[in-house]
Amino acid sequence: MPGKFSYGSWDPFIYIMFSPKKSSPEPKAQSIAVRLLKHKSPGQVTICDIKSSAASVTERDIEEILELLQNGDKTYSNTSAESDNDEMFVERYSDMPSIGTRVKRGPDWEWGNIDGRGSGTVVGHSRVGWLFIEWDNGRTCKYRYSFDGKIAKYDLIECDHPRILSHHQQIATGCLVSRGPDWKWDNQDGGEENIGTVYRVQQTTPVVYVKWPHGVKSNYRFGYQNKFDVRVR
Repeated sequence: MPGKFSYGSWDPFIYIMFSPKKSSPEPKAQSIAVRLLKHKSPGQVTICDIKSSAASVTERDIEEILELLQNGDKTYSNTSAESDNDEMFVERYSDMPSIGTRVKRGPDWEWGNIDGRGSGTVVGHSRVGWLFIEWDNGRTCKYRYSFDGKIAKYDLIECDHPRILSHHQQIATGCLVSRGPDWKWDNQDGGEENIGTVYRVQQTTPVVYVKWPHGVKSNYRFGYQNKFDVRVR
């Protein structure tokens, strides 16, 4: 199935061509990424490898190559149906930062400027030692956090940076929310005074997914049929 990736037997070109990404990569970046993947797995490629792989590698090239390597390593299908990606938005490990936690670069960061030099939000747990992060610039990738069975690396550290919306945004992943004017879900939020964190914004319908302080997660209307179950704090 397009978008699926198996570690058993794989072709680097197919891996890159079916990698989920925001826009088509430059041919130079795609070519370098394919060449690197003939010798190393995605998680083994470093910035030094990229810089030594070709002459005149720019910072933009490095950023695109890292994004290809990061996003191509996801094991879910890249389709238009958002429900197909639900397995990303799952908490699997109690000893890792929970969904909704705000993060920034950590001591072992080596992924260029994919993060836009800003903050992001934990949106799910991947395999042991890896977190899915949506950065405030809109990019979503996974990063090392703790011991993954081979080495202990921390690409991220927790932070308390607020989510700042751009002038055209009404809500986004990382925003804090509370009950809105059309709330009808009793005490699902744990109480009227509680504040939750948005960890997913559905694009096909105006619905957001929120995690509340007591651990409950659910989706709420934010403009759907002109109803607002939550409001941004």
